[in-house]
Amino acid sequence: KMQMIQEDVFGFADKNKSKFDLSWSFGTVEHFKGNNRIEFLATHINVLLPGGICVASAPYKYAINYRIWKFIAEYYQEWQYGLELPYSKTEFRKNLKIIGNINVSSFVFTEGRPCLSKGINILRRHNKLAYASVGLVLKLFAIMKLRLKPFYFRDLICIALRS
Repeated sequence: KMQMIQEDVFGFADKNKSKFDLSWSFGTVEHFKGNNRIEFLATHINVLLPGGICVASAPYKYAINYRIWKFIAEYYQEWQYGLELPYSKTEFRKNLKIIGNINVSSFVFTEGRPCLSKGINILRRHNKLAYASVGLVLKLFAIMKLRLKPFYFRDLICIALRS
């Protein structure tokens, strides 16, 4: 039987220790800093039964298009997402090691240009010259069939198993 629960993440694990087969977090973990980043992930691990799966997604720290979009949005004061600190594989591994009882199964990247498109739209509204320049560079990339992997990465998805 599938059960969906929506609740404040902090303190949730105490009431629901080892109850679930799956914990899922998309677009949340990056909004915490310091020990709250670890505590947030710990909640997702501690609610799992042994063998349970944790899936956590965050913007990828080295995603070029994400970084460009975030910079442009912050520069033109159009960033709507508050504190957002992207993750790397290393940080996911380090934090999960601190938590314990969890093994990283794999990492998956989502790809695409939605971030860059959002940044380009901001430039179109605020800086026509920059907008035209970025458009020219992207056209050159297309003509040359360049597909730089980190440029097209967006999110890093960590899949881990509770031991």
